[in-house]
Amino acid sequence: MNRDDLIYTAALVDGEGSVMLTKCGDEWRHPVLSIPSTTYTFMDFLKGTFGGCICVKKKYKAHHSDAWTWYVTHDAALQILELIVPFMKEPKKVKRTWLLLGEYKKF
Repeated sequence: MNRDDLIYTAALVDGEGSVMLTKCGDEWRHPVLSIPSTTYTFMDFLKGTFGGCICVKKKYKAHHSDAWTWYVTHDAALQILELIVPFMKEPKKVKRTWLLLGEYKKF
């Protein structure tokens, strides 16, 4: 991946993405990076560049657009965040990202 891909991904995370810790079942909480979109091209770009998964979002009404969410978890999420955080601008997401990168592995 090149610098432009990292900047583009950081902008997607800043705009619509989520940087979070989540718990699934009895697992410990783990990092998740996700980005929803109604444009499949974004999802395909992210999966092709970084891996991860694409899931289809449920349509609640017939007139709603098709939508997907790309996500990546655990160490893979941390690795991607480490690459894109220098290009992120949204203060709360930057703070959350640095907190994850600096503190998560200590536990």
